[in-house]
Amino acid sequence: MAIEENILHDGALYELAYCLDLCGELESSISYYKKFIDADPYSQAAWYNLGIVYNKLGEYEQAVEAYEYAVVIEENFSSAYFNMGNTYLQMEKFPKALDAYVKTLDIEGPSPEVYCQIAIVYENMEQYELGLKYFQKATKLDNLYDEAWFGAGKCLFQQEKWYQSLHFYNKALKLDHENAEYWKAVAQTEYNIGNIVSSIDAYEEASMLNPDDKEIWMDWSYIYYEQGEYEKAIELILSGLEEAPDAPEYFYRLTAYLISAGKYKEAFNYLENALILDFDMHEVLLEFFPRLETQKALYKIINQFRKENS
Repeated sequence: MAIEENILHDGALYELAYCLDLCGELESSISYYKKFIDADPYSQAAWYNLGIVYNKLGEYEQAVEAYEYAVVIEENFSSAYFNMGNTYLQMEKFPKALDAYVKTLDIEGPSPEVYCQIAIVYENMEQYELGLKYFQKATKLDNLYDEAWFGAGKCLFQQEKWYQSLHFYNKALKLDHENAEYWKAVAQTEYNIGNIVSSIDAYEEASMLNPDDKEIWMDWSYIYYEQGEYEKAIELILSGLEEAPDAPEYFYRLTAYLISAGKYKEAFNYLENALILDFDMHEVLLEFFPRLETQKALYKIINQFRKENS
């Protein structure tokens, strides 16, 4: 109603888009912005908000185009440059993302958010030293910025600098103790260092915070599998299966653990379910059994299943 009274009321348009987003009707706001732009083609706010809508809808080319109109109208529109950088990052156009973030810095000066985004671009480009440098720049500006500490840890992890990586992960964890992703990262790093007990403790914390994360159950159970504690490994995958009963990864992993435990009948029941859920994923099973004889036996069962279901 406010917009009908005044099509140039950019505050009302922004709030409407926000409400439509919450209601899952984001596409409906595009027509409002277009009407707004038809009435005032030089409204940088309208182009900017249209860019946000397109970005949320995954229409990245249109989002970039809308942001570009916004910065043509207002050349020092730092938020438009920042969001343009985010869109380019999602498109994996990393050099363009960097240009947009650098432009944001030129306009508004250093900020932990922009440094962090620049670091993420370098991380995606596998330039981990530069990624680390910018994550650290972010932490210097804001010592409580847990995402930056975590990002620094990831860059060090990728360089196999486990002890340094763990130091940064623990900094992030101290700031956000309820973050499952941080606990999982700590668990993986502790495992790589050889601190098995600490790794298991961290996986347990992660599983309580995010039981839907398949990687947690898979990696945690693998520790027990490696140690020959097959029953504990099986229990953990069954716990994961309770959270995601149709996940083929769990069925294949259970098959591997049960074969290792000598429970062949149970194993083949799970294998049959796994093949029904995702036949092509059966290759992951063979990684557990490098012996040619075992692989041949598994291939025989898999091919039999294929014939019966083709």
